[in-house]
Amino acid sequence: MASGRVAGVEALLRWQHPDHGLINLCEFLPLAERVGLGGQLTERVLQAALGEARALVDSGSTLRMGVNVSVQSLHDHDFPATVAALLRRWSLPPSCLVMEVTERSLASEPRRAGRALSELAAMGVGLAVDDFGTGSSSLALLRQLPVTELKIGASFVARMASDSDDAAVVAATIDLGRCFGVDVVAEGVGSQRVWRMLARLGCDRAQGSSLCRPLPAAELVAWLAQPRASGFALAAPSPGRLSGPP
Repeated sequence: MASGRVAGVEALLRWQHPDHGLINLCEFLPLAERVGLGGQLTERVLQAALGEARALVDSGSTLRMGVNVSVQSLHDHDFPATVAALLRRWSLPPSCLVMEVTERSLASEPRRAGRALSELAAMGVGLAVDDFGTGSSSLALLRQLPVTELKIGASFVARMASDSDDAAVVAATIDLGRCFGVDVVAEGVGSQRVWRMLARLGCDRAQGSSLCRPLPAAELVAWLAQPRASGFALAAPSPGRLSGPP
């Protein structure tokens, strides 16, 4: 966060419904998983996201690409091989990819999912626990899985400037990440005050509505090419999902 540089991007999936308009992933992923399409959805997003990651590399930007993963993919023993094949297809190193999973998605069969995640980690792929702290198995996940990032849920971050309990949760999570040697990313950063609080606490990276609005890949390349000073105060004041490293 101290440098204000962009460290990575997150692939956002939306469904453009003919009647209901743009639908967020959290609204239709549970349905896709119930009908057994979660794995196919993850693979399709991976294909598109890694293609866009290749375009970023070709434009001179080496950024990590975060991709949300369905628990059904983690239960598929062929999933690590699929990921490896896609990385080879786009000539990308595994270190450019971060798989994002929620605590709740791992709760049902953690050992089964853990095998896939361990294989991915052995390849060099990162693992981020999304919405960390909202489930019931946080510490167990840190002990059992090859976690490289903790992402503090936006519900805690957005209220930390006005709610001491939420501020305490954020501070404790940052300390926990430091103890376990993993990076901590704060989601939902929407004000300069929250940014400064996170910086004082030593948070590694941040993403949220005050950094950059969601962009198609071509527009993102142009945005990254624009000269900008470092720091929250000089970031574009529009909604988005980009993160900056320390």
